[in-house]
Amino acid sequence: MSKNLKFLLSILIILVFIIFFRSMKSTAAIVQIAEIGKQNITVTMEWGEKINIKVPSKFDTSELNKTSYYLVVFKSNILQKNRLEKIEESK
Repeated sequence: MSKNLKFLLSILIILVFIIFFRSMKSTAAIVQIAEIGKQNITVTMEWGEKINIKVPSKFDTSELNKTSYYLVVFKSNILQKNRLEKIEESK
């Protein structure tokens, strides 16, 4: 490979990483649980907007209550949309 091609390839890789990490967004909100599944939960935001959140296996969804309010932190990026990071009951 020529030096120019290696240089362009390395710049392209750096740009892809920058786009990937800049697209990562974290959202924290106090929500109410609308639906509970084994792999996902649907939460109702403050204005009635429903959002589907993917739940990793480290979280136990059987303990969630539909009448309680929860502090939920979830992240999104280009590859994964709305992945749960933290959930705790709001007091």
